[in-house]
Amino acid sequence: MKTFVRLTSLTILAAALAGCANGDLTPELSGLSNRPEDSRNMYEVTNNQNVRMISDDFMREWLFDRPSWLSPYPVTATSGMPR
Repeated sequence: MKTFVRLTSLTILAAALAGCANGDLTPELSGLSNRPEDSRNMYEVTNNQNVRMISDDFMREWLFDRPSWLSPYPVTATSGMPR
């Protein structure tokens, strides 16, 4: 009986040490097709573009992107784009 208990204990210990992985079949992916590096890169690019667009939105909101067309005098657009 002692031999049976020892062998069973050794078998369970060996299975626990050798056969138990974390169960993740794709540890290198953070989504369906992106690695963690790809996800971080996409986040940084999107964040960079959003910050730059905020600057553009601010200029348009406060009408700093072109002269006012409400003047009674002829106004030339500084952007070079005809209106």
